[in-house]
Amino acid sequence: MRSKNILALLFFLTISHTLFSQVVQSIQPLELKRSSAYHTTLAAPDAANVQFVVFAADRDNIKALRYNSVLFFTDSLTAKRPDDKYSFMAGYSFSGDRKAHVYWASEDLQQVQATGFDFTNGTVTTATYSLPLKDEEVVTTFSGNNAFYITTMPDDKEQSNTLKFYIFSNGRYEVRTADFSAFEFKTIANKKLTLRELLDENALQKVDPEGFTALPDAVGKVKFYIIDNNMVLTLDHNPTYTQVLTINWDTFVISEKVLPQIQFEKAAESNSYLHNNRLYQLKLNEDRLALTAIQLESGEILKRYTATSADSISFRNSPLTVQTGNQRPRDFKNTKKFLQRAAESAIGVTVYETPDDLLLTIGGVRYVTPAGNIILGAAMIAAGGSPEGLFDPESTQLIYFESLFDDDFEHHDFAGGLLALDHLGAFMASAKNVSQESVVPFNGYLVLGYYDSKAKQYIVRKFQDDDL
Repeated sequence: MRSKNILALLFFLTISHTLFSQVVQSIQPLELKRSSAYHTTLAAPDAANVQFVVFAADRDNIKALRYNSVLFFTDSLTAKRPDDKYSFMAGYSFSGDRKAHVYWASEDLQQVQATGFDFTNGTVTTATYSLPLKDEEVVTTFSGNNAFYITTMPDDKEQSNTLKFYIFSNGRYEVRTADFSAFEFKTIANKKLTLRELLDENALQKVDPEGFTALPDAVGKVKFYIIDNNMVLTLDHNPTYTQVLTINWDTFVISEKVLPQIQFEKAAESNSYLHNNRLYQLKLNEDRLALTAIQLESGEILKRYTATSADSISFRNSPLTVQTGNQRPRDFKNTKKFLQRAAESAIGVTVYETPDDLLLTIGGVRYVTPAGNIILGAAMIAAGGSPEGLFDPESTQLIYFESLFDDDFEHHDFAGGLLALDHLGAFMASAKNVSQESVVPFNGYLVLGYYDSKAKQYIVRKFQDDDL
């Protein structure tokens, strides 16, 4: 009986702790009419974090809910939903502090409708556009820097080192071009690549510099970050260096930095992660791993940590773990087994800033098919290609450990608290009637917005990290 009481107390304390680490910021009446197949939402924080808008649509209408910098609800506006050829909300933009646009698009992105909400005057506007994308391949779409971008590559071979950007702001768009022909892209065998060849082999992955990046989203070899007024691309297709290309949004002038990777005696995989003007490089094979922090501007190495298969990895704060889907995590018996498994994976490193420390997740990702336990290679993962339906949580195998560092990249031995993501996960595990959920970083919090279909309410909760 005593043990049951202790377990009950521990459960109560865990739940109470989670509740104290999350706050309901807003509950707004919202009725999304049937059918639920037409329900869709898009959470839109502006670049300066002074406002937050949620676009919520049903079969007939779209409603924009506006919140201020502390996530208190301020006002809302309603517009008619576009016709069915505009099948999804592709992105958003902000103009000033009280005007927001949402961009609906056709599946091929050639048709776009901008719906504008002017919260100062209480008015709604619409505009439609036909984009000349017939001879272009869409590379990616994203919202950032208070604009919405559709990025393409022309089919013309003479423009194989060119990216085009359709930039939507204030309900209008302009086209800008970034020319990469002055830069060289090479494989480990010194074979030259065009930008098109590089992006054909590697998906272009967007990383939110303020959010928590899961390891599967960091193992790609080509990543980009929207930082201030720049788009920063990090290329790790060649394991001997990281190539960093920065596009200035005002001039579309491109600058380059090449930051060498540590050299191993045997072939090894590498990757990197950009955080707060530092590049964190990981290099790994079955015998050894190295973790390096480099100042982006100067190229100066701040500090490097290394370990061999015979070491215990002194700079880790968690066990060496493998987890497949939702199965119980298992620990590797030693570093040798961890490195053997990680070396067969697409490797990566992520960096997340907690209230007191930098939390790094280091390891790799493999994908396992349920039938036969077949493992797909790292090459397919890096390219972003897979058979339909394979890349789901149940098929994902993570091989990783976590480490804590201070701002000088000195290792910390102790980790005491939970992340906002942990608290959010605990909440979602027991939540009911939750649909159309979205999670975005905002003003130092992780913000969950969702529709309660039973209560017919849109609810905003914020979660924060514990002190680690």
